[in-house]
Amino acid sequence: MKKSLLLFLVLLVFAPFTHHTTFKNIASSNHIAPSKRFSVQQYYNLGELTLVSGEILKDTKVGFRTFGKMNAEKSNVVAYLSWYEGSSQEMIGLLGSNKFIDTNKYFTILVDALGNGVSTSPSNYVDKQHFPDISIEDMVNSQYQLLTKHFKLEKIHAIVGGSMGGMQVFQWMVSYPGFSKKYLPYVGTPVLSSVNKVMMESSKDILGAVAKYGLPDSVATKIYGMNFYLWSRTPHQYDSLYTPWKYQSLLGFVSGRTSDRMTTGNRIAQLNAMSHHDITRKFNGNLEAAAKSVVGEVFIIVSETDHLVLPYQSIQFAKYLKCGLLVLQNDCGHLGPNCEMERVSRAISEFLAE
Repeated sequence: MKKSLLLFLVLLVFAPFTHHTTFKNIASSNHIAPSKRFSVQQYYNLGELTLVSGEILKDTKVGFRTFGKMNAEKSNVVAYLSWYEGSSQEMIGLLGSNKFIDTNKYFTILVDALGNGVSTSPSNYVDKQHFPDISIEDMVNSQYQLLTKHFKLEKIHAIVGGSMGGMQVFQWMVSYPGFSKKYLPYVGTPVLSSVNKVMMESSKDILGAVAKYGLPDSVATKIYGMNFYLWSRTPHQYDSLYTPWKYQSLLGFVSGRTSDRMTTGNRIAQLNAMSHHDITRKFNGNLEAAAKSVVGEVFIIVSETDHLVLPYQSIQFAKYLKCGLLVLQNDCGHLGPNCEMERVSRAISEFLAE
């Protein structure tokens, strides 16, 4: 009992910062039309998926939702990939006119990434004793099968994703060059920086300790919540919004509420995927060589003050590609697009329409 209590206190005091749902709050706060709010969750069962590690992911299912109408030429398809802890349900609020993707123009497929509790994850896996490590590349490979085998698509108009979804978009560029006409990652990265790798690995260790000592998911959720509010934005913004004697108001955002969908095991699985993310792996670590393999139009959005996913690798990649780049300069950190929704929505809309 004393050992468990000591661990609990240590976690609360020394918990490192962690990555968290990028646009969960904006997506849920937007008004959603009833037809969108109750869109049917669908699944594609692709059977066994051979992972990058060589292990087999059994009975693999990929969750998705669709909006809009595919045209006869199949030229208006946009795949929108989920962020860390995100789900297709939570992404719906970013669809519509004057938002990220206009479903009146584009047949939009919202894809649940492996490990998010909807698609195949530790929480719903057939083998409760062992869930193999998954990677960002494995997520992309499962999505490729969804698009080519289920939807029978040979090419699509665009692939869009933010945060971990952005990492997936970068991976798509080098895994399946030319499959998409356009690629748009926002607040993602082609290669996770060393400091962000430490963040991810430390968070995994904390969650592993929580699981090992049998502490409830609410403990992990509270730690995640505390660190999300601390590290997703910037110190200057927090000090502007909360004076020192009002810090309790900031702590009030953290409830420790648990999620049946996003369990500790699922968090660890996606953290592990992000911590090993590196699209240069097959290019001997050469980012410029990876950029040369890209076929298609690219537009990259980063936040200059992002601490959770440092932007410098994305900026360098944009220079190699000589592609469009939007650098947001605000106090909102990783949630920079949230603070400039109108500008970001317009930029995305214009890029998709070009």
